[in-house]
Amino acid sequence: MRRAAIIVTILALLAGCGKGGEPKAGATPSFTPTSEAGGFVRPPALQGEPCGLEVSESDVWILTCSGTLLRLPKGGAGTEARHLEGEVLSLDGLVAGRPGRLWALLSVEAKGVRTGKLVEIDPGSGEPGSPLDVGASVPMSAAQTMNDLWVAMLDGRFLRIGDGPVHEIDRGAPLIWAASATSELWTVDEAGDATLRDATTGEERSRIAGIVPEAIAVAAAFGALWVATPSTLERITPTGQEQPVDVAGTVNGIEPCGGMVWLSLPDFGVRSVTAQGVVEAEIRLDIAPRYLACDDTTLWVLSEDGRIGSIRIAS
Repeated sequence: MRRAAIIVTILALLAGCGKGGEPKAGATPSFTPTSEAGGFVRPPALQGEPCGLEVSESDVWILTCSGTLLRLPKGGAGTEARHLEGEVLSLDGLVAGRPGRLWALLSVEAKGVRTGKLVEIDPGSGEPGSPLDVGASVPMSAAQTMNDLWVAMLDGRFLRIGDGPVHEIDRGAPLIWAASATSELWTVDEAGDATLRDATTGEERSRIAGIVPEAIAVAAAFGALWVATPSTLERITPTGQEQPVDVAGTVNGIEPCGGMVWLSLPDFGVRSVTAQGVVEAEIRLDIAPRYLACDDTTLWVLSEDGRIGSIRIAS
């Protein structure tokens, strides 16, 4: 296994957490990929279980399962918390795409009826827009292409949201995941079917039946769909070629970053694999990582219990 040059950066995200105190400076210890790494902190403003992580140019964003959105400036200028109406029932409640677009996927129950809501967040001001009603179902996952947000719904609808009305592209088996990268757009349904779609229209191009049942993490990267199930990680090409990737553990998060595909493994830490699915580096952590987000060559890691840190990937 080739070793990668990696630096763990302890975040200075404690601004506003003490009584008038200044944010503490971060440390940057160096270590080899197999060394233990610490320095992850839980923002005191984070109450409850995390259900999503994204990064924008100047901020780190965390969404809790109860609908609280935290904005953590990378420069440590202070943490903001806003409560959005609804709760997160999907496996990943935040999605970012082209500059200026950040969305929260929420579900609201009233009088026994559950309604899906999408809330666009202004990454500059942190202000949420008016909730967009997407019907009596749950938005399970979303993916952003250059012009549109694509939403996989639990009732089987596949929605395209652009600058105009919501378009229903397809309706079929309950959808669990949507993923995109450059010209690729995929959905994965409850039965384990992976569907490659036209990245402009959303229409089905090809379907691979029953290939990834019980998908718990999905990403599109380097010309393939990467899907984790409770027992395997699969690399699937648009032609339907399936390649198991041996990463020695359960994967619960997948994120392309720095020319690699990074994986979070709750019983270990993080590992990276090449575009061909070969393990490149591994970093043992003293947390159980859950969510990953990429900011150029920095990988942000959010643990299952809400502690956050970053890994700088040096070239």
